[in-house]
Amino acid sequence: AVSLDGVAPLQYTDSNGHVRGISKEVLETISDMTGLVFTYRLYDTAAKVNNSGADIVFGIPAEYAHENMVLSVPFLESETILFLNSSVDPNELDNKKYAAVEGNDLLEGLKKENIVYYKTREEAMDAVDRGEADYGYGNAYSVVFYTIQNGYKNLITVPEKNEIREYCIGLLKNDETLLSIINKSISAISETHMRTLILNEATRV
Repeated sequence: AVSLDGVAPLQYTDSNGHVRGISKEVLETISDMTGLVFTYRLYDTAAKVNNSGADIVFGIPAEYAHENMVLSVPFLESETILFLNSSVDPNELDNKKYAAVEGNDLLEGLKKENIVYYKTREEAMDAVDRGEADYGYGNAYSVVFYTIQNGYKNLITVPEKNEIREYCIGLLKNDETLLSIINKSISAISETHMRTLILNEATRV
């Protein structure tokens, strides 16, 4: 099981070098239900994830999956959050510097000269807080996690309620049996268990 690093609290490497996050805990719950055993590895680019030779990608937004990847039912939904430097007018972003994460899809209509690339969402948020870039987007869980962890003083956040991201488990190999097991397991996770799992990981700062 592989994924992108630096997307706390969905999936990330903690200070002790261990893989953590909501997505991993969903897989651990599936493991408890089914007896499947997962090993985990995180990579710093989407290309490395796709070329890893792994069986599954965990915690992948549906819109970031490549065309040959089969996706499970979503296990998590999140609002998209606009984060911007407090000196920036949210109604005047056309010619502002956009903090993009390498490998992620870009917003339509962005000018190349206005895009600044960073390796992780945290680095992008750090840059906006310092004023090196003006604004960026992220899922609500990550934006809140890094804001609490890093104590940003110059960030304003605005929910984009019309943009919902769904997080799934993607299969890199065509395995209908595995897909069926994962889908049934996700559907069997109770709302209470999922809420507890999310809160535990989202507050592990």
